[in-house]
Amino acid sequence: MISYRQRRALAASFADLRRPVAEAVTAEFFRRHPDWLDRYGEHGRARAVEDAQYHLDFLSSALIAGEPQAFADYVRWARRVLEARGIAAAFLRENLVQIS
Repeated sequence: MISYRQRRALAASFADLRRPVAEAVTAEFFRRHPDWLDRYGEHGRARAVEDAQYHLDFLSSALIAGEPQAFADYVRWARRVLEARGIAAAFLRENLVQIS
């Protein structure tokens, strides 16, 4: 088990990588799904970067707290929000795998 100090240090490294990882994941996602750019445009791309950053923020917070269940709860919540907007859970899953 890692200490709180170690968890905070690891989470701090997420902060430095937050934007570049979110942009890289989004670029790859849109490369795999070019129809999304047609459907959602640049506004959709910006929201996808924002969503990936939120995923990293929540992961970081769960890591600091030592509560992996908190991240699992967030993922379930995000799935419901995205599904309400017509975005299938498979796309969230794909995005999280890309982030990992």
